[in-house]
Amino acid sequence: MKNKSVLVTGATGYIGSHICKHFKTAGWTVIGVDRVRREHTLDYIDTFIEAGFCAESVVSYLDANMPTAVVHCAGTSLVGPSMTDPGEYYTNNVANSAFFFDFLSKHAQAPVVVFSSSAAVYGAPKVDLITENTPWNPLSPYGQSKAMIELMLVDMGRAYGLRHVSLRYFNACGADVMDAKLGQAPGATHIIARVLESIRDEKQFTLFGTDYDTVDGTCIRDYVHVDDLAIAHLQSVEYLLNGGASRALNLGSGTGYSNADVMVAVGQYVGPIDYVQGPRRPGDPDRLVASNSLAKEVLGWKPAYSDLETIIKSAWKWYNNPPESIDS
Repeated sequence: MKNKSVLVTGATGYIGSHICKHFKTAGWTVIGVDRVRREHTLDYIDTFIEAGFCAESVVSYLDANMPTAVVHCAGTSLVGPSMTDPGEYYTNNVANSAFFFDFLSKHAQAPVVVFSSSAAVYGAPKVDLITENTPWNPLSPYGQSKAMIELMLVDMGRAYGLRHVSLRYFNACGADVMDAKLGQAPGATHIIARVLESIRDEKQFTLFGTDYDTVDGTCIRDYVHVDDLAIAHLQSVEYLLNGGASRALNLGSGTGYSNADVMVAVGQYVGPIDYVQGPRRPGDPDRLVASNSLAKEVLGWKPAYSDLETIIKSAWKWYNNPPESIDS
């Protein structure tokens, strides 16, 4: 298909910016929408609209310039704050997405849609590998909002023919492997980011929980490199444009690393960690690891960068030379 164009919401954020870069590198015209302008991300965006994805400026642009595809990354995305302010999550994530998808569905040239969902829809299932058929049990308004949007897309697909893929991320991490120009903003919550920032800032790190039901007593998580996530979005769009059916897919490495594994790897690839042990955090499950077999089968996706060495080294390079605009 000639003149392929994609609109990415949340385009200047951590995952959205990497998605824009991969589409741009693959020859797509990229339209980025975000409420925050981060200058270092704009090299990979042909047209940037500084606004929320439901803003009149975005709707007017799409009325006249509907793209081939839409990748919907925008949304409020922290589990903890969703517990204390659920209204923000149901308004920004669910209500606004309902308006947005309804508008796209009823347009004469409706695009294909890829939605950034989350493993949070599953909650904390006690299984070795979480498959797409694992029952949902979201434990936070954030997870509930992602589940609601997925259901919304299924209904709109059935009623209006809106073709879509929902991608359920596990723990996004790492930084731009091409040239280290993109990465995560300060204050990310997963252990890899927190350990690396503690080393860089010469602060003591707290390892929460050493009494989990695992081999070494620390909890196990599935970490997936942000570039692998971005590649999956590009492959999902191509899959839909080639006639693929709407569906949901897990995006994880398929391998679980314990917090102790992460600490050892950071010590090996970066340097010593000044840390103390703390109590486990309420609600943290022992193990969350994805089965990625369906994404491999459907998309031909294979995580290329989601080993701990690549994740840690790419993130460390980024953390030591971030652009000024990442703090905004």
